[in-house]
Amino acid sequence: QVEGQATGRCVRVWLPDVVLPAGDRLRAALEGVGGANFVHLRGNHPGATFRVFGAANPALPPWKRMQVVAQCQSTLDLDKVEADVLDLAETACDVVADGLGLSDEQVQQAFEDIRVERSEIKLAPSKVAGLGTFSGGGALGSGARVAPAVAAELGIASKARPKLAAGS
Repeated sequence: QVEGQATGRCVRVWLPDVVLPAGDRLRAALEGVGGANFVHLRGNHPGATFRVFGAANPALPPWKRMQVVAQCQSTLDLDKVEADVLDLAETACDVVADGLGLSDEQVQQAFEDIRVERSEIKLAPSKVAGLGTFSGGGALGSGARVAPAVAAELGIASKARPKLAAGS
């Protein structure tokens, strides 16, 4: 880490392979009309940014597949940010499920297959003060291109969300 460089936290929510064939409909369900879903999330979490990275293509390597990335300067609200992004991902899966012909059981399995990772990130110095207006690139660069081996070299450990039993 560069002396004096600010760090933040990143929450990555990976969409399950079963919904990726929905393609642009999945991206639209995540972003909302005119980006309304992310505007709403930024309203609830003004110190965070939200973006969709990757492609809705299960044939791609996992790190290039569709994911929602939230970046936060503070760790204080990380659990709330994670919960809201996970809820968004589940809702998007539900929205595209009918068009894909998924059964209720397959939709439930899709919810369980959503993967959540947390990591520390280095914040670009020019973005720290105005993190809420962060519009792209920056600390993650192109975002979806960090291979697991590279992540391990950088000391980024997966903090995948544990699966909870129904009703808990």
